[in-house]
Amino acid sequence: MESLTERVAAVKARARGRVEEWRVRRPSVDHLIRTVRRYQLQSGDRLAGAVTYFAFLSFFPLLALSYAVLGYVVAASEETREALQRAVAERLPGIASQLDLAAIAGTKATAGIIGLLGLLYAGLGALDALRGALRQMAMDTTPQANFFVGKLRDLASIVMLGVTLIASVGVAGLATAATDRVLHFLFGGDSVLAALGLRAAGMAASVAADWLMFLILLGWV
Repeated sequence: MESLTERVAAVKARARGRVEEWRVRRPSVDHLIRTVRRYQLQSGDRLAGAVTYFAFLSFFPLLALSYAVLGYVVAASEETREALQRAVAERLPGIASQLDLAAIAGTKATAGIIGLLGLLYAGLGALDALRGALRQMAMDTTPQANFFVGKLRDLASIVMLGVTLIASVGVAGLATAATDRVLHFLFGGDSVLAALGLRAAGMAASVAADWLMFLILLGWV
């Protein structure tokens, strides 16, 4: 009578044989398995963690930049400050009395400088980690550029990604608005087909924007 260990080994052997059979018959399955193995072999989870660390670190400089932008908006005019104060009082009555808009306007320059420096550090670190991860995943052994050239390239990548992100958001918004008008003209405002078409157009625009950013990352970084 077979022991439990032998039965488990037999099940594993049959499963392994079935998987190998699928790999021979279906190239897509073989490609997926080889991708997972490459990811594990090259410590992909650790590389992803390094990129995520710097990406998460950039959240705080973005908050500082948002604070600075709010300061410049508040300092634009007295009417703008009063309108913002009323809007905060309507939407967030609990913190309206604690929000010192004059102090925000007075520290806008400092917050902007801190935010820009922090975002520059986090962005350069994220791109450096991403480049190293891509090189390790591709097993690229070509010599890297020197430190200063690499940082300039990373800075250019940040600018390109920022411009692409802003442009993609604008293009996606225009595409969605144009599709909405066309579908509304053809099928009316309450048409299910119009609603589905609008949603599909928004998804297509988002996928196209993400694909463009992915190509920039692969081709430039």
